[in-house]
Amino acid sequence: MGQGDPPSGAIIDAPVRFKEDDQLVARKIKNRYRLMEARQLYIKDPSSNRIRLTRAGLDKYANRFAKVGYQASEIRTMEVLKEAIDASFDHEMVKLATTARDNNADLDEALSGLPGWN
Repeated sequence: MGQGDPPSGAIIDAPVRFKEDDQLVARKIKNRYRLMEARQLYIKDPSSNRIRLTRAGLDKYANRFAKVGYQASEIRTMEVLKEAIDASFDHEMVKLATTARDNNADLDEALSGLPGWN
């Protein structure tokens, strides 16, 4: 053991350094996982372009969509799915704004223009 080397069995608390290529691969895997996860929320019929939410999609969105008037099990087009997602987002932002607005000037500035922050 050379001078300055840690003793055998010592725990070294140093950040792990990845090569740039390793970080790129990690990002690609993460992005691919997100795409895979998104695809599992609905199934699309390629011949008719109609969709239906999977069990995972219903579990994730049924309650959120119901709050804004959409029946998740009846959504059959991407356009309606996008409308339901947008309406759900707006509803959640308004709900968040009622509890968080005017409590932090930086947050208010960053979120101004979003639903509920006007």
